[in-house]
Amino acid sequence: MRAVLAGGLMGQAWTMAAPETPPSPPPIASPPAVAGKDAPAAGPPVPAACRGDHIDLAQALTAAACELPAGVNPEPLPREDLVLVIEPEDAVRIKPGGLVELRVSFRNRSPRALTLVFQVPAGGDGLGLGLGRRTSAEAAVAPGFVIKASNFLGQSVDTPTDEQESVFGDGADPRPHGILGVSFPPRRIRLVIDAGGEASGRLVWKAVGYVPYKKYRAQKVGAFVTEPAPEPLPPGAYRIWIHAPLQNAAPAARATLTVNITGKRSR
Repeated sequence: MRAVLAGGLMGQAWTMAAPETPPSPPPIASPPAVAGKDAPAAGPPVPAACRGDHIDLAQALTAAACELPAGVNPEPLPREDLVLVIEPEDAVRIKPGGLVELRVSFRNRSPRALTLVFQVPAGGDGLGLGLGRRTSAEAAVAPGFVIKASNFLGQSVDTPTDEQESVFGDGADPRPHGILGVSFPPRRIRLVIDAGGEASGRLVWKAVGYVPYKKYRAQKVGAFVTEPAPEPLPPGAYRIWIHAPLQNAAPAARATLTVNITGKRSR
C-alpha cells in the first residue's frame, strides 16, 4: 500500500510505502490433558463378548478378552443407575444343609450403557486340599461373588463368633488366592451393559455355617490350620444376600432372600 504526501521539493509530490500490518501470532495450543490417578481412562475398545443387553457372568468373568488393562481407572457410576436382583424373590423352604439355587442380575435402568468393573480372583484355591476358605457361600459359576447369611436376629452364620476359636477372627481371610501359597494378583473384568440390559449368573447357597456363640475347634490339614468345618444350620429363618466384587459401582439397594430351614439336622 502506498500513500501520497502533499508538498516536497519544488512543489513535487512524492509517495512512500506504508508499514505492513504484522501478522497475528499463531494461537497457543493447550497442553495435552494428562490422566491423573483419579481420572478415568477409556482404555481399548470393549470386545463384543464383553458387552450387550444380556451378558452371561459365568462366561464373561472368566474371559481373558474382558480383562481391563493395568493403569485404566474405571469411572464411578451413580447408585441409582444399577440395581441388583436376586431370584427367586419369594421366601424358599429347604432342609438343614440343603441347597438354594439363585439367579443374580445386574440391571441397567439408565438410558445409556454402563461400564462395570469386577475384581475377581485369578488363581485356584488350594487344589481342593482343604486349604481354601469354606463357608456357607458357594459360588457356582461366578468367581469373586460371596453369599452372606445371618439369622433373623442379624447374627452372622458365616464365621465362628468366638474370636479365640476363629482362625481369622473378623472373618476376613488374609491368605492370597493361589495354589499352595503362590499368590496371584486379582483380575479386573470390564463389562458394558446396554441401556435396559442386564448381566446375570447363577449362584448356589448351601445351608451350612456356624451357630452363633457356639465354640468350634480349628482344624489342621498337615502343616496348615484352617477354619472349623461348618455344620448344617439348625431350623429357623435366615436372610442371605450377595456381596459382589464390583470395583466402580454399588447397586441402589441390597437385595435379600428369606430362607426357611425346616426339619431335623443330620451330620
